[in-house]
Amino acid sequence: MDHFESGMKGIGGCGLVISCLCCLSVLAGFVTLTAYLGIYALNNPDAEAWYGTVSGVQTLFPTAEAGASAGSFDLDNVHGNFHIWFLWGFINLASTLGLGLCTGLSAIIPPIAACAMCLLSCTQLSGSAWWIAGMVWRLRTSGSFASGDVVPAGMDEAAWEAKITEEGSLFQYSSGNFMWVYYMICWISMGVCCGCGILASLCACICGAKHHY
Repeated sequence: MDHFESGMKGIGGCGLVISCLCCLSVLAGFVTLTAYLGIYALNNPDAEAWYGTVSGVQTLFPTAEAGASAGSFDLDNVHGNFHIWFLWGFINLASTLGLGLCTGLSAIIPPIAACAMCLLSCTQLSGSAWWIAGMVWRLRTSGSFASGDVVPAGMDEAAWEAKITEEGSLFQYSSGNFMWVYYMICWISMGVCCGCGILASLCACICGAKHHY
């Protein structure tokens, strides 16, 4: 306890405020992501769509039966996969928030905290699987095409976006865009964290070398 108090005093008032703000911003981002995952899981704005190819041409169909009737035998339920990703993510993150709250009650109800910690490790494993599955579903050929990533030759991006977002479109533009932005933020954050870690290590080495000499 004395070590904790001395450490807190060493941080200083300004450092403590910055730490609290960082924690609150992370929590706010976590809650916001959970809320949007729930919205997309329960009320997805994109229509049901199946991906397939007919004579080598990529196409989207409203149902699996329509795809089979058109002669496509490599059908992929893109909308279904995206919906699973949103629902899976919502359940996983909501569970993490709830279990984190239970863990915070350790001083009041120790048995609940111990059980929550065990379940929390399971949600972390589930979260890793969810993250990888979503990346596969979004970036593979069917997910990329259904999200409207590839602009046809002879059409500008504005016209293409208007086409794939028009009423009755089978393209998964909204879901695909959400997933793409999420993964971009994740990759950028990972890069920043790695860069900060390397910079901190270099600073520590330099300072240690100066102190040694």
